[in-house]
Order: sequence, then structure tokens, then C-alpha cells
Amino acid sequence: MNDDLEARYLAYLAVLNERRLDDLVHFVHERLTYNDEEITGRGYRDMIAADIAAVPDLVFDPHLVVVSGDRVACRLVSGARPGTRSSGSRRTASRSPSRSTSSTGSTRAASPR
Repeated sequence: MNDDLEARYLAYLAVLNERRLDDLVHFVHERLTYNDEEITGRGYRDMIAADIAAVPDLVFDPHLVVVSGDRVACRLVSGARPGTRSSGSRRTASRSPSRSTSSTGSTRAASPR
């Protein structure tokens, strides 16, 4: 089971990195809890799309994946630059690595409510 869950999580990250957001339906429940808020799968997709629009070179690079039962923890590293607009022209901030950790309580990207 652990190998299957790890492979599924990595496939989810590949969908994000390849911008195949319509394929999120294979990983995210129709109703889910994200940061203690109930949202729809479509709302989750739209949130990810907004993140990508704000940070066009956003990539989820898993440096460590740990699976225990039905839980996944992942150390993600990204060197993306947030984009900003000023006077109608696009500027980007300097590139700096960011690190985050995510986890899920099911084989889907976010836990159903």
C-alpha cells in the first residue's frame, strides 16, 4: 500500500507541474477540507490555477516523501518567483527557494469532509 500511495502522490504532483488541472478530478474529492475550510474540487482547482497564474514558474519538487498507512508527508522545494504587475508591465521578484510540507489523510490530495 505504501508504494501505491507514494506513486499516487507523485502522480498528483506531476499533474500540478504539467498544468493538467482538469486531471485533478482523479486525485481530489468533489467536496473536501482545505486548511479547515470546506471547498469543492472545482474550488480547489481554481485555487491552484490562481497560484500558477500568480507564480508562473511554480514547480512542486518533492525532496522527501514519507508514507505511513493512509498518510503522506512531503518536503516540497520550489525556486519559483512570484510575479507582480506595476504600471501595466510585468515584473518578477528575485528567485529564492521556498520549502513547505504537505500531508493528506487519504489517497486523494485533500481530505473529504
